[in-house]
Amino acid sequence: MAGVAAGTAGIPAASAERFPEGRLSRPTVARLGDSITQFAEYARPAGPARLSRRARGAMTWVKTLFPAFNDDTWLHPGDLRQNRSMRGSNNGVAGDHLAYLTPENPGTLHRWEHEVAPMRPRVVLLSVGTNDINSFNPASAVRRDLRRQISAIRAAGAIPIVTTVRPRGAVGRGAWTMPDQESDPRYQVRRQINDWVRAQGGGRVLVADVNAYLEDPDSRGGAGGDWLPGLTPPDGVHPGPAAAWAEAHALLPILRTLIADANVYETDPLAPGNLLPNGAFIGGDSGLVGWGVEGYCATGWAIARRTGDARMRAHVTVENGVATQVLEILPGHHDTTFLLRTAPGLLPLADVEDGSWLRFHLHQEVSAHPGWLSYNPRLLLASADGVWTMLAGALETGAGERLPSAAWSGWPATHPVRKTPEDVAVSCSVQITVAGGVPGTPVLRLSRAQLRLVPDPRPAWHVADSP
Repeated sequence: MAGVAAGTAGIPAASAERFPEGRLSRPTVARLGDSITQFAEYARPAGPARLSRRARGAMTWVKTLFPAFNDDTWLHPGDLRQNRSMRGSNNGVAGDHLAYLTPENPGTLHRWEHEVAPMRPRVVLLSVGTNDINSFNPASAVRRDLRRQISAIRAAGAIPIVTTVRPRGAVGRGAWTMPDQESDPRYQVRRQINDWVRAQGGGRVLVADVNAYLEDPDSRGGAGGDWLPGLTPPDGVHPGPAAAWAEAHALLPILRTLIADANVYETDPLAPGNLLPNGAFIGGDSGLVGWGVEGYCATGWAIARRTGDARMRAHVTVENGVATQVLEILPGHHDTTFLLRTAPGLLPLADVEDGSWLRFHLHQEVSAHPGWLSYNPRLLLASADGVWTMLAGALETGAGERLPSAAWSGWPATHPVRKTPEDVAVSCSVQITVAGGVPGTPVLRLSRAQLRLVPDPRPAWHVADSP
């Protein structure tokens, strides 16, 4: 989409309702950055199509814990840069710098003017700079371009939240070791940029010091710059789920102060329009309980072990007036995956018009456990011959990733996905995996599950691209 800077050529500055105390009401929040931003979602337009929120994305956790704002992303096969295939809130491009490099990496300054500003976001999370430093750009040039980027966001009427630059590890393909880690000059430039970013806080520029949650100050002989133990990503650059969880807690206080407490999702599964037969998990003796599971499953749901040797105890209880499916896992010697899914496995979509948008969300409560590998709510669309055509995940993990060991309670949700003429049925599920040999009894509580038709997400972002 050809675009111009917001606030010019007839495009008004962003606006959003404010509560009396000054906080924003359900604003759109755009993310602008590099691969760390892009890889918070995974999009693939074919074979089957995929659009997943990843557990390695800090904003995935923020939105799960604080669902008070709009950060929808949708599948957009037309964006071929770095195989993005998406539009909406996620405006990260792998390898991007602040300034223009190539058509595939046009720079955040260029993309802000031509792509993001015309969507008129109310809040912009700016997370950029590590690639500029990686290219040996001097601190003066990075500061200059950051100043230009922040000024452009403010001129459009949006509120910038600027993150500090994350650590770089000593190992992996992204390590800074020229000539060695202790003397690589890029660490000093990074420190200068972070000091400058922190000094910008106040007024209409907000600073999220994510680095303070990620950096080991004792690393590199006390000079800092490397990751905290337990947070180091394999490639030394891109945060995994544990690091994303940590930096989410730098973002949460800022967003809670800026945005009025709310929930953009429907919270009542019995409200009209829920396409799940029993999203309320009412009735606990007629669901299907399969191999590796004992106890009871809610009507209209099925639970079974798919791989491994762990066992599960399942029951339905009423907690604070809400029916809850409780899944208690007894880990075994090997990694084990269970699947809770709607039963029957495929729910017909005969009454859902082609072109409609669907989203699956529910309330999830997770106990503290160091062996969580997955608790990913998923929406799957299928064709008439039962072949999956679309998979949308809410907390997807990758191979070798381990989830935070902390307890939490929140609302994981898939992004909206569009029904095509090929799609005739849907399945909603939660994929649950625990590591073998890890002591403890992890517990997952699920309630208020909902599959709903939702508005086309594109008008809220002022675009009309074909999906």
